[in-house]
Amino acid sequence: MINDKKQLKQVTLNDLERWAGRTIVSRGKDYQVQGSVTDLVYDPIRESLRAQVNGSMNYTTQVSLSSKGTLHSQCTCPYYDTCKHAVAVVLEYLAQINQGDTVASTGTISTYLRQQTKEQLITLLEQLSLNYPSVAKILRQRATPAPKRTAKQELALLEKEITRLIREGEHYDNIDPGSLEQRLREFLTLGYADELISVGQDVFKLALLWMEHSGETDISIEITECVSVVFSALPHCSLSTIEKMHWVLDLELQDGFDLCAGSLSFWETPFSTSDWSQMADALLKRVRTMLSKKIANNFSTEYHADQLIRYLVKALKRAERENEIIPLFLKELVGKTSKSYITFVDLLQQAKRTEEASQWIHKGIVATLETAPGIAKQLRDRLQVILDTQQHWDQATAIAAEDFFDAPSLENFNTLQQWAQKNGTLSEVRTAALHYLETGQLPYGTTEWTLPPPTITLSRKSKNNSSNINYRAPHTNIAKFPQLALLIRLAISEQRFDDAVHWFNKIDAKIDKWTYESLAEYVAKAVIATHPEVAITILKNEVKRWIDKASVSTYQEAIDCLTLIRSALLNLGPEEEWLTYLQQLRDGNIRKYRLIELIDTLEPKVKKTVPSVPKSTSSRKK
Repeated sequence: MINDKKQLKQVTLNDLERWAGRTIVSRGKDYQVQGSVTDLVYDPIRESLRAQVNGSMNYTTQVSLSSKGTLHSQCTCPYYDTCKHAVAVVLEYLAQINQGDTVASTGTISTYLRQQTKEQLITLLEQLSLNYPSVAKILRQRATPAPKRTAKQELALLEKEITRLIREGEHYDNIDPGSLEQRLREFLTLGYADELISVGQDVFKLALLWMEHSGETDISIEITECVSVVFSALPHCSLSTIEKMHWVLDLELQDGFDLCAGSLSFWETPFSTSDWSQMADALLKRVRTMLSKKIANNFSTEYHADQLIRYLVKALKRAERENEIIPLFLKELVGKTSKSYITFVDLLQQAKRTEEASQWIHKGIVATLETAPGIAKQLRDRLQVILDTQQHWDQATAIAAEDFFDAPSLENFNTLQQWAQKNGTLSEVRTAALHYLETGQLPYGTTEWTLPPPTITLSRKSKNNSSNINYRAPHTNIAKFPQLALLIRLAISEQRFDDAVHWFNKIDAKIDKWTYESLAEYVAKAVIATHPEVAITILKNEVKRWIDKASVSTYQEAIDCLTLIRSALLNLGPEEEWLTYLQQLRDGNIRKYRLIELIDTLEPKVKKTVPSVPKSTSSRKK
């Protein structure tokens, strides 16, 4: 809520930044200063503004303030809501108010129109239609009623429109998914199921292009609903069950945006075992045809092959032909795609054939380690699960150790500790892991390391030698030791704040500037309760760094740090030190007006009721 009176003229820059964010406000301010806002009108009844904003094209923008003090906007730009154009409109209004200008009011226009005779209004509209083509277009549309069409004619028109949109491709901003959904539902209600299915492929294709253009925004829900309406027509159309299954499957194979949510209810339909058996046979033919082509190193083709194999397994299970699945994999499918190893191992596990699953895990890792290391990692994770079930915790811990030493991270460290806890080797494993982070020395081959080597490794480097300072992990550059960033994050996660400060003090801010800057505020926030003086020193350095960058966004970062400093200093003693520090910042940055404004929000010298908004370079009517 902005304030108790809830008036647009009392909106501040901070209110705008909380609403739209600093970046958008900064862009909106540029638009306002450049004089891009014209035809500004204020509606006192609705407490709203409307204006034209000249951006990449001319946009109509409306901003309103709700009874609860919340800003809302609508704009004809692609972002529609909470955009830079809306911010520019509010800033222009505030600038005119602050300068004493009279802002045009809808009340004035309404009063004027009510005073005109019918003949005067007709003359006015005729003049407007001559001067403004958009007004003429609206009047012509009102004067010429749309011809009535039959449902089939409407459907044909819709199909033609969708085809045109797919072909043209650049006008997606003008599409209203809500309107399209409503039209599709009307056809479904009228019983045109077959016609909807016939246009369904194009609706889906349009939805895909729509999503690729707009991204996964709030509008994606409406787009998905359009496709769901088409799925709702499936039970009522004249396609056979197998044709329906393939129709749905073909869409799902193309779906990269989860548009086929409506297909879930279709697959839950209690189809007969005969239907599923027929589908399984058809799918097997499709799989064989696809696998007969060269699919190696072709991600898209492999993905579709794996999708078909997944559906084939599902169809065979629903057809009560589950006994055919493992033999079919052994004979034709396993190894044809990288992911087929994972599918097959899971099937063996479900069949309680654990030893065979372990053997195929080893085969799969050997086959995929170079070409699909992600698949090899998933297979090795499944091996760890098997080892856990068999209580072979020494091997499971050895695998976790390899993961940690190859790719040190907080997650891998915690995972290693969990396995070592099960294996009863937590103390020695933790000591070795921390020693590695500090020195780069691997524990393999030392008397202190009692874990066996993994039965299968994902590392390309042998672990049987001890000359491993600056050990190179298989997918990284030569690591630097001590690994200060990880040691700091680990210490903070374990609440060892003395250690966190110790390692942070070892970072050379000049040599390793990125590490220092990325961790400074994180460390300060973590240790501010236990090491307030250290935190204050770090935060003051951060304040200087952000101020030196000299931009509105970095000033706000400085203010965030100052808020923490104030809290810490006031906890330590009287406020004189805080006020002295703040005054030093004011004196040292006296020409940075926006910074001073922000500092005044922390400890204002003079309380301000209106924001300081620069005057637009455009001329305004008094």
